[in-house]
Amino acid sequence: MVPSVQTKWKFVARSGIFLILLVLGVRFLLWAETSWDGEKLALEMTMQKRVEAVLSRIMVRGQFVVVVSRA
Repeated sequence: MVPSVQTKWKFVARSGIFLILLVLGVRFLLWAETSWDGEKLALEMTMQKRVEAVLSRIMVRGQFVVVVSRA
């Protein structure tokens, strides 16, 4: 039995919709990852400013602190 033209176009339309949803989903994930990196950087900068403010009250000018951390 040969499939009708309508059946072929339904398959093409469903495949197209699937591809569009897939592309939009991947695009959203990339945007979310970029947004998360920006938030993380902003948090690190805020923490650094707070630490510098506290250390400036405690330490004599000209002294410095070296922080070593393991990630």
